[in-house]
Amino acid sequence: GTGLGLAICQRVASEHGGSIAVESTPEAGTEFVFVVRAAADRSSDAAAPTTYAAPSAGEPAVLQGRAIVVVVEDDPFLRDVWRLALADVSAALFESPSAFLRAVEAAPELLKASCIVTDFFFQSGEVNGLELARALSGRTAAPIVLCSHPRPGKEAEGVFAATLDQPAASWDELAGIIRDFEG
Repeated sequence: GTGLGLAICQRVASEHGGSIAVESTPEAGTEFVFVVRAAADRSSDAAAPTTYAAPSAGEPAVLQGRAIVVVVEDDPFLRDVWRLALADVSAALFESPSAFLRAVEAAPELLKASCIVTDFFFQSGEVNGLELARALSGRTAAPIVLCSHPRPGKEAEGVFAATLDQPAASWDELAGIIRDFEG
């Protein structure tokens, strides 16, 4: 591969006070060791956005020069990857479509995001990313990006502004992918 996955893992480990190491022996294989500190249970605040500041009326998609990105992802590791990748923008991360939709009821300006990224398959069994995108249709002008592997079938064609197999490494990369799909 490109080595991007290992770089992301190293960044996640470092941000959590941990480390990553690799040991490779020809014809024997490669071993990766990923060590992070155990985090306290945060399930009580999981429905709240990690970082969020409401835009003013004159800044619907950008807050103080920073893009606003919403990520709906149930995997805690991938939420951390997104959190790190979007460190230069205002990011609101939610663990489920229902948590995001509840937050939209309280803060409709979330729909003015620069981009909404959603997983497709949610462990909770609630609506999937396609159903979430359809529920948002007509309510937001933000491009909705699917980040999921495997990807859904033909029923998802034309619904998403872009599709990804793994989180983008940065806002600039995500914005470029959206431009490529829209172009």
